[in-house]
Amino acid sequence: GVTRGCVQLLDRDELQGVIAHEFSHILNGDMRLNIRLIGVLHGILVISLIGQVVLRSVMYSSIAGRPRSSNKKEGGALPILALGVALLVIGYVGYFFGGLIKAAVSRQREFLADASAVQFTRYPKGIGGALRKIGGHAFGSNVINPKANEVSHMFFGQGVKSWLGAASATHPPLDQRIRRIQPDWDGNFAEVSSPKRSQKIATHTPADNAHRRARLQAAMGISAMTGEPGEPGEPVQAATDNNAPTAPPAIDQLGSLTEQHIAYAATLIESIPDELTDAVHSTFGACTVVYALLLDTDQDIASKQTQTLRELYTEPIADATTKLRPAIKRMDASARLPLIDMAMPALHELSPDQYSVFKQCVTQLVAQDNKIDLFEWTLSQILIRRLAPAYEPGRRTDPRVRFYSLKPMSQHLSVLLSTLARYGHQDAQQVQAAFTAGTNKLALNPPPKLAHKSDCDLHHLSDALQALLEVNAREKRKVIHACAACVVADHQVTLAEGELLRAVADSLGCPMPPILPGQPLA
Repeated sequence: GVTRGCVQLLDRDELQGVIAHEFSHILNGDMRLNIRLIGVLHGILVISLIGQVVLRSVMYSSIAGRPRSSNKKEGGALPILALGVALLVIGYVGYFFGGLIKAAVSRQREFLADASAVQFTRYPKGIGGALRKIGGHAFGSNVINPKANEVSHMFFGQGVKSWLGAASATHPPLDQRIRRIQPDWDGNFAEVSSPKRSQKIATHTPADNAHRRARLQAAMGISAMTGEPGEPGEPVQAATDNNAPTAPPAIDQLGSLTEQHIAYAATLIESIPDELTDAVHSTFGACTVVYALLLDTDQDIASKQTQTLRELYTEPIADATTKLRPAIKRMDASARLPLIDMAMPALHELSPDQYSVFKQCVTQLVAQDNKIDLFEWTLSQILIRRLAPAYEPGRRTDPRVRFYSLKPMSQHLSVLLSTLARYGHQDAQQVQAAFTAGTNKLALNPPPKLAHKSDCDLHHLSDALQALLEVNAREKRKVIHACAACVVADHQVTLAEGELLRAVADSLGCPMPPILPGQPLA
């Protein structure tokens, strides 16, 4: 982890040097040593804490028994008092010398980590510049926290002032560290000015909102489009600007991330109502956001779902879910899955009992209208993929690889591509054309055949994806390429197709990055 000041004050090379320094601690086994030092020092400190408890108990007992005190009672307390003082002294003396040993070990490991960082980055000015900025900063690298001393040897710089000078310092002096990295250093530290916090713009013009919506769709994994965002199932014509900058297909960037993708993510977060982004950072709020996303548009069904929450949970969580419903309605439908992504860290903080109730609530809300739509299925796939392994030890979302070829998967591939083709098209010829575009990417002989419509439901799709998890990564990549080709066969992408494609990629363990303007999907 890095501090806010580290991110704001260091440039890219300096930040790389700091991270390389910390990675070298892991590579060199320093983190294991640091954890052991924390345990040993605290074990020694416990001796003094026991002494404090003994002294406190003797003091309270003597005060309580003072009206009826006798010389005999006072004489009996003296050995206990002496024991407490002895434990207190032994503990603090041991902690003092243990701290000196910890500091000496830490200083030597810091020199090694600095040298390893230069070896990793091949750029001494990176970590050297970070150290020079620490020396030029008004507060240096001080960490103002009552618990900072316990982990002082785990910081990048001297986080706690050493009252014994160099003997108790956990890090070598900055000038020594810099000179070992940059022998030609002139001795001057870098001037550092604190950055000003940027203020968020509260108002947007209609043109700004249209631009943000276009970028929002790009961030969702849907190719850049023109016109207003469509509702699920409504086709939107893909952009065909010949002057648009060329970019590698998004499918080829699976597993990679660029600064442009981060910029899209920032725009995406900005487009979500504040009450939702605030809620997803707590376990209570994250659960209510998921429940609010599952509330049906039909008021009668939504009332039954709310009543289900009251029965399975409590009144407050049902009320909180209802209050978030207007914000969900205002939010663009394209932001539903990213909002769930934002809620995942908080959902991972659920206790096993809370997860059991949460899973039951999601199941009940989905089943309330006696049908499951694409979004509900996508949500269930995400929850199974990301939460179930942590709470259900018997469930594995990444089974052992058994197949290194797609030939044994022909039937499952038929179901997968047929479902994608039928979800995006109504005309039989268009369905066949989309399916053929997907199978051509697989290059199988014989190619899979178009599955019957009755086999193209979400239940069969789940079974097909589960079977395809046993294929190796190289073949999975071909499957994702085939799915993308199937979706864009008619040069039109609907929100439903985009969500389904993302759910398929996520289920196969290949999450898709955002799609940039002018970048083809496949």
